[in-house]
Amino acid sequence: MIPTVSFVRSPSERAVPRRLFLPEVRPFHRPPQRTRLRLDHPEDVEEARRAGLPLYLLRPETVTMLGYPMAFPPVLFATEPTRSGIDSTFRSVAMVSDEAVRNPRLEDVIVMLLHVDELAARAVAERNREDVHPAYLLKRILQEDCERAATLVRLQDLVPALAKVGRALPKAALTRQMRKNRPRGVIP
Repeated sequence: MIPTVSFVRSPSERAVPRRLFLPEVRPFHRPPQRTRLRLDHPEDVEEARRAGLPLYLLRPETVTMLGYPMAFPPVLFATEPTRSGIDSTFRSVAMVSDEAVRNPRLEDVIVMLLHVDELAARAVAERNREDVHPAYLLKRILQEDCERAATLVRLQDLVPALAKVGRALPKAALTRQMRKNRPRGVIP
């Protein structure tokens, strides 16, 4: 499967000259049938992943397993070309990196969490500090343009090279919030 992008001009869009748009060339043999991907259940996402599509469904079980028990509706992450061809009941977020969506590392999950819940991203990073690679986390935060969300929860404590963008939560309030949601017992 190859995700493609094409433009459809409406009659009211005259600002861009017609000469800049080229008609799509179709071969004489059977034309490719354009399709959209329909994902309504976690099993659909897993089946699409097995077929090789760059998708990842971030689920609360994953975040709980990483040390921050929380509940939220699953969020679908996909690369931008793929995301534009998906119809889904899940909230979807576009990511830049194909590999980060196909095979997410801990740092990739932290960046995904910055789109879902910044405090959860901070907690997961803090509670898995020994496994986090600061250079890779910095690269991923910059690639996904999440500096403002990372600054809000003071990820500069774990990634010193990260520039501060926007406001940050007070350190005392952040510490208090991290203490509130401690895992108890055995995490599945």
